[in-house]
Amino acid sequence: MVKMIDEDQKPGKQDMVAALRAATVFVERAIEEPKIQTVLDEVRKLATDSSNRDFSIDEKITHIKHQAASLGSSPSTASYASVLGRSSTASSTTGGVPIIPPAMPKQGQAPYNKLNEIIVKLQDETANKALEGKTPSAMTTMVNDFIKSTDTTRKPIRTARRLGSGDICVMAANEEEANALREHKEWMLKLSSNAKAVTKTYGLLLHGVRIDAIDTKDMATAIKTVQNENANTLSLDIVWIGWFGTNKEGHDKGSLIIELASPEEGNKALEEGLVIGSELHGCCIYNKQCRSKQCF
Repeated sequence: MVKMIDEDQKPGKQDMVAALRAATVFVERAIEEPKIQTVLDEVRKLATDSSNRDFSIDEKITHIKHQAASLGSSPSTASYASVLGRSSTASSTTGGVPIIPPAMPKQGQAPYNKLNEIIVKLQDETANKALEGKTPSAMTTMVNDFIKSTDTTRKPIRTARRLGSGDICVMAANEEEANALREHKEWMLKLSSNAKAVTKTYGLLLHGVRIDAIDTKDMATAIKTVQNENANTLSLDIVWIGWFGTNKEGHDKGSLIIELASPEEGNKALEEGLVIGSELHGCCIYNKQCRSKQCF
């Protein structure tokens, strides 16, 4: 919009409304009122993005909302149930460290509990081709038939669809049903003899960890070391551990990513912190889909 004004063009009503709404949310989200130049810079970014018609107006507004959330937020309790488990429209903090929430659902898209979701990786080219072109309705009916043929006690799933990666996304009736379907895998094998559920993990990001405190190249030893150091307060089921970024040469400290098997463990770690190399570190939620630090 600013770009249009700079070029003596009259902006459209929709652009005006979107920019004003985004600017309003920007101000409301900040703990302290940001400088006017900061607001103008963000609106100018929106104007630049407006030249790219591949982005919807909702996506542009969401971008500015996230920029606003990064400047300030109201204190609240962050947890995997409230931040990652479900789509959230509010910024959260843990230990005074702001966390940027996942992107808001697009217009017409309802939020849902991610803990009810099962991602099935087929690992079979023949099975992949056989499922190409199947509608979500046909996919849902097929998966329900497979489940019913292997376990009549299970509730029907809500939906099933094929992702762009070729994986199958199944939405169970509730979290209990999702856990049962992950554990009893006979129905998956009817999709493909090599099918398996992708293990869902809950990531934590720890800043300022000494590089020499842990050797992530030896994964088993690194996991055991962290578990032992925190055994007095936490029982950690660690799936993966590694450094954020790749080039650690010349650095004494870095940001460490720890993927846990359950949201309950993640919430406890957020509250208690984790000991690495005999030093206590605060944790914040890390969403690996964003591939970026979720706090600053």
